Amino acid sequence: MGRSLWLSCPRKDLSMGWLDCYPGSMFKAKYYSLQPWVPSWFPFHEVSFLPVQKHALAFGLFASSIAPFGGFFASGFKRAFKIKDFGDSIPGHGGITDRMDCQMVMAVFSYIYYQS
Repeated sequence: MGRSLWLSCPRKDLSMGWLDCYPGSMFKAKYYSLQPWVPSWFPFHEVSFLPVQKHALAFGLFASSIAPFGGFFASGFKRAFKIKDFGDSIPGHGGITDRMDCQMVMAVFSYIYYQS
C-alpha cells in the first residue's frame, strides 16, 4: 500500500486530477542484505522494507498483544471502586467506556509513540 502514490502523497485539495508528487522518505524502500544470516543457496539475498512498515509492525504488535489487557485494567479499576458498570448508555453492555477500554490503551500508546 505504501508504494501507491494515492496513499503516500498528501493532497492539498479535493480534485481528482493527475497525481504528481514526491513521496517522503517514509515511503522510499530501503534494502537490507541477508548475506550474513542465510546460506548461499537461499534464493533471496536482500529484502526491501518501507520505513512506514516498521511503524505499522510496532502498532500491530502492540494492538494484538498489549491493548486487549485494557479490559482487564478497566475491570480491576471497577472492582477496586465496587462499580458494576461504567455507565448505562448501552443496556446490558456496561456503557460506552466498557466497549472502548482497549481503544483507550491504544490511544495512549499512539500518543506516546508519536511524541517520541
